[in-house]
Amino acid sequence: MTQNIFIHSRDSTRLSQKANLCLKQINEWFVANKLSLSLDKTCYTVFSKSNANQLSIQLNGTDIKRVNSCRYLGVIIDCELKWKDHIEYIY
Repeated sequence: MTQNIFIHSRDSTRLSQKANLCLKQINEWFVANKLSLSLDKTCYTVFSKSNANQLSIQLNGTDIKRVNSCRYLGVIIDCELKWKDHIEYIY
């Protein structure tokens, strides 16, 4: 099962805090329901016009990898919202 979470903040420090808290809560739910989160398949994308390179997203001491594009509802969305990856995929 694939899930997407969208988190918003204008401040990169606050964004990191919110994302890490959300991941912690999701992981607690997974553990309580005897499920596991695959950290190898977990990633995040930042949609921003500003520089958000200072993000530190982790779960259980493991860094979550940042990607430039992701698939959402069958559409490939890149971090600049330019649709190039999706157009190339369709082509």
